[in-house]
Amino acid sequence: MSLKTSKRSFNLLLIPFFASLVACGGGGGGGTIVEDEPVTPPMQDPMTPAFDSGLLTDGDFESASDAWSGIASNPQPEEGNPTNTVNFADVATAGNAFDVNLSQMVEITQGRNYTLSFDAKSNGNRTMLAGIGLNEEPFTNFTETINLTADFQTFTVTAPAANFGGLNSRIFFDMGAETGQVIIDNVRLVDAGEIPVTAFDGGLLSDGDFENGVGAWFGIAANVTEELLGVDASRANFANLETAAANPFDVNLVQSVAINEGDTYTLTFTARSDRNRTMIAGIGLNEGDFSNASEEINLTTEFQTFVLEQAATFGSDNSRVFFDMGAEAGVIIIDNVSLFNTSQ
Repeated sequence: MSLKTSKRSFNLLLIPFFASLVACGGGGGGGTIVEDEPVTPPMQDPMTPAFDSGLLTDGDFESASDAWSGIASNPQPEEGNPTNTVNFADVATAGNAFDVNLSQMVEITQGRNYTLSFDAKSNGNRTMLAGIGLNEEPFTNFTETINLTADFQTFTVTAPAANFGGLNSRIFFDMGAETGQVIIDNVRLVDAGEIPVTAFDGGLLSDGDFENGVGAWFGIAANVTEELLGVDASRANFANLETAAANPFDVNLVQSVAINEGDTYTLTFTARSDRNRTMIAGIGLNEGDFSNASEEINLTTEFQTFVLEQAATFGSDNSRVFFDMGAEAGVIIIDNVSLFNTSQ
């Protein structure tokens, strides 16, 4: 991080030079007189290049435009440097981070990386959120926590628009979670190129990212969507239980896989719901007494990545990975499921 240097005033270095004046007398009694006088070249107005806001408008807050919005939109002269305009906010009472917000609408293209840079400081140590996201429901976004001090710092956030995008998108600064001043200047957003695509590794599983449809998955909850619901802006398995079933296993998603008794396995997946609810995830036999190793998973409305370390006290070629979700009503979206034998 570097201290803020842009839009600061500077002085033109004036270097005096001397011209020699030569006077010549007439007739035989003539002589030469040399007299030096300082001559100062005329001052020219320094030309300060316009700030480059990238995809944004008025990123340096100098134009008094209506591009910025939010309760924290408040451009004013910088203290101690009245020729420079900054955005100034002073949070008196802490609440939700988004309660005190500075935003600008900008088109975001899904699948692209963006670089957001800005200068910021406070009157002490505090944090704020900075990022990009939708400007409408469901307000999907990418944010980073910014640690402010009493000195200007230049921050650079690499923000991938993996699973959102559109004309009605935005950059934003959410600063309501803590009290104190937030001074922001020189905000710039640029398109940093396409998000690199790497092949998903499901380990022992087939089609753990559901890109090829249901495939090897089965169960009453096996329902791969054609919509971009996945955490990586792709397909995912979608189930919607309007009412709870009698048993958790009455509504489940399953894939058969060989399990070795005595080995340890790592089951990883991402999941969310439309509410706070639970489901059961694990590995186990797909026959007999259906012995298994499982955990209760607490879902929220945001995607989370869960990593389960499970010891197999059972095993056969006819074993399985499973998600039992029938005990409660609500949506469950599952993506990027992998299983690895970590005892080898």
